[in-house]
Amino acid sequence: MTPIIGSTILEATVDTESFLCAIAAVIPHAGRKAESAHLYRLRLHLDHPDSMTVTASDGYSAAAARVSLIALHGDIAANPCIDISPADVAKIRAVFHKKKKADVDDEGLLQIRKAVEMHPEPAPDVADREETDTAEPELVPVYYVHLSDVSGMIPGETLELPMLPPHEHAPNVPRMIARELGTATGMVESFGILPDLITRFTAAAKAYDANLIASVADDESAMVVVRCSEDFIGVAHPQRYSELSLAAQRDWLLAWREQFASLPDPE
Repeated sequence: MTPIIGSTILEATVDTESFLCAIAAVIPHAGRKAESAHLYRLRLHLDHPDSMTVTASDGYSAAAARVSLIALHGDIAANPCIDISPADVAKIRAVFHKKKKADVDDEGLLQIRKAVEMHPEPAPDVADREETDTAEPELVPVYYVHLSDVSGMIPGETLELPMLPPHEHAPNVPRMIARELGTATGMVESFGILPDLITRFTAAAKAYDANLIASVADDESAMVVVRCSEDFIGVAHPQRYSELSLAAQRDWLLAWREQFASLPDPE
C-alpha cells in the first residue's frame, strides 16, 4: 500500500542567511548521541510573529538564535515547533549557502514546510497474524520537513528531511535562558568555563562575525550568559572555585605582576 500524498501543515519563509547563521551557531550545543533522543535535536520555534528561534541543549550548555521571519502560514497554535536531527544540519548547510558579497543586494529566501504523509503501519510477523486477517493496515502519520530556495522567480534547491517526533523530556531552552536573564547579573571574583564549552560559543562568533559577551550573576546556582550580536544568546555552567583555590589563584596573579614588574622597559 503506497503512502497517501502529503499535505502541508505549516509553512514559514525566512531569510536564508539569517537561518544558516542560526543553525551554525546553535548546532554545537545540541546533544551528540542519537540514543539520548530528548537532547539529540535542533528545535525551530515558530511561536513569535516576527521571528523564528532555533534552540538546542545537551544539558551542559544551551543556545538560542533568532531568524528573520518573512511570512508564516498554518495552525501555529497546534504546531509551534519543528524538531530536526543534528545530523541533518550538515545536509542543510551543504545544499543552501549564504549569498556572495557581490550578490548582497539580492535577498535570499528559504521556505520551510512542515508536512505529513499517511503511511501504513508495518505488517505484523506471519506468526502473529491470524490466517483470516484480511483487514487493511491502519494508516499512521509520518512528518517531514521540506526546505526550498524561493529567492527568485524560478525555484532553487530543495531538500526533504524527516522530522523528529516530539519528546516529552526535550529541554525547554527559552524557559531555561529566560530564568537566567531574570537574575540580576554582576561581577564574581573568578569562574571557569570548560574548554569544550568555550569552543561551542566560538561557532556563534564566526557565524555572526561579532564578539562574545559573557556575564554571570553573583549567585552560586547562576549560569554564564553568553551573547553574540542581537540574534544569539546562550548559557553554560561555570566552574566555581573554593576559597582555598581562589586564594591560590590570587597568588598566581600576584606572581605574574611581580615577574612583569621586574622586566626592563623595552628601548
